Amino acid sequence: MADSQVLWLAHGHLSHLTLFRDWDYFASHAASLHHYLWDHGTVPRWNFHLCAGEPELANPQSWAFTWPSLFTYVFTPNWALLTLWIALSVAGLATTFVLLRRWLGDPVAAFAGAVLYVCNGFFASHFNQGHVTFAFFHLIPVLVWAAERATDYELDPASGRKPFIAVVLVSALLFTGGLPHAVLYFYPAFLIYALCRFHSVLGARGWAQACRSHVRLLAAHLCGAAVASYKLLPVALWELRWPRFHPGTERVSVLDLLQSTISIWPDYFSTVRSFPRQYWGGWEYNAFVGWLPWFSALLCLGLALKAPRSHDASRRFPAIAYGCLLVLFGLLLALGNKHPLSPSSLFRYLPALRGIRVFPRYQILTIFGLCILFSSSLSLLAGRGASWSCNRRALQIALMLIGLLPVTYQATLLVWNIRGVPDSYLDRLYQMKDRAAVPEIVIAYRAVGVANITHQRYLVDKGYWVLNCYEPLSLPYL
Repeated sequence: MADSQVLWLAHGHLSHLTLFRDWDYFASHAASLHHYLWDHGTVPRWNFHLCAGEPELANPQSWAFTWPSLFTYVFTPNWALLTLWIALSVAGLATTFVLLRRWLGDPVAAFAGAVLYVCNGFFASHFNQGHVTFAFFHLIPVLVWAAERATDYELDPASGRKPFIAVVLVSALLFTGGLPHAVLYFYPAFLIYALCRFHSVLGARGWAQACRSHVRLLAAHLCGAAVASYKLLPVALWELRWPRFHPGTERVSVLDLLQSTISIWPDYFSTVRSFPRQYWGGWEYNAFVGWLPWFSALLCLGLALKAPRSHDASRRFPAIAYGCLLVLFGLLLALGNKHPLSPSSLFRYLPALRGIRVFPRYQILTIFGLCILFSSSLSLLAGRGASWSCNRRALQIALMLIGLLPVTYQATLLVWNIRGVPDSYLDRLYQMKDRAAVPEIVIAYRAVGVANITHQRYLVDKGYWVLNCYEPLSLPYL
């Protein structure tokens, strides 16, 4: 069959596969940039390959003139997307581990939280659907790490000013490559961190030191945004002039969100589960982490409330407080723009934010918070009483495995089950073996009998212009 449900790395020819859903959308953009540079020696400001032409800098998901495009110039499209996702996932895993070890002082607990963060159902589902921009979410833990180091400078000036340079650099990377999803959905995690860190420095050093450290942090962060303004401003101006179509109204309950974190999705959404308030496809609601992180959150909350009488909880209180706030804000924002208790209901009155949709994506805040609380509970467990110290590490590792095995199992299946068709099948379908000498316009795809698989990347590689492509950017001239 042309439709291949396999681990596509084992298919043999990843460069010559047309993958389903948004994989093809991003691969076609990567192929277009690749051909512009290597065939014509230029980077397009206006791309004629797709949608009868579109403005590259105004398109938030275009990589033209941004650092992710380097991957498209070095690798073939599918390999570029895969390599980028792996690189950013490794960065997210490493920085989350470093942060948790720093906050908790326990490498085993830090490892558990970092793996849970990278392998949870949220990232696995969006990888399965080819939502490549979600890989840039991993820049947020990197930014938190840079900010942590920068504020440490105020407490220990001997550490030097390099951390502030790191804040500028990571901020610029986020605001150029992380549009739109990483900025719209996960950026609040950094803002909440900055508030928690301010409170921590305030308690330790007073108002003057807290304000000075955070003014410098804010200045470095804004410098990064200024560096990225060449990308931010065209996107913002285009959105203000031609706003995205009305996103619709969404409303789910807290129980719906809880279910999405404890229900495992072992397939690739061929059968979409539904509940009465479901507005989008099932992959948008998958935030599976399991029961254990929720029990951990309750444990940490109870111990944090007893912080004055518990040395273990008191020492870890900043991390626990940060995790609890992330869970709270993630749940509130994910309730949807129609829910009266959700801050999302105010987005309709704000420019740019009024175009946000798919509010369950805010569950990434809840997941990140649960990862911190899961690590905190394992760390607390390892540090409890000397009377059972011989067994505490073994119990900690056992609980870590109980928490991580279901998550990694689901992630493995969702990565494994990527569907696609080989280019040889499309060669027979379109009767095209050689690249067109002169670009032509393709108005409609031929039916192939394979659901959710488009052919944009294939047609661009064959030298065709694709007129009827999918593009979330509002294009009023069409």
